[in-house]
Amino acid sequence: MPSWVQDLVVCACYVDSFPVQSAAISALLDLIILNQSLQRYACQHVHIPSLVMGKLGLLQSA
Repeated sequence: MPSWVQDLVVCACYVDSFPVQSAAISALLDLIILNQSLQRYACQHVHIPSLVMGKLGLLQSA
């Protein structure tokens, strides 16, 4: 995990300042949402090689 993400987690969990904690939590949630939307987009528009039952296959959108 990159050090800046670790710093965000530390700020979200251990800093005794509500504004800092809430900003760090908000940034982490934004990163999670962005990551999920990028994964959905990639699955719909990009052929991703993967292991399927021991054979190399391609994941394709339905």
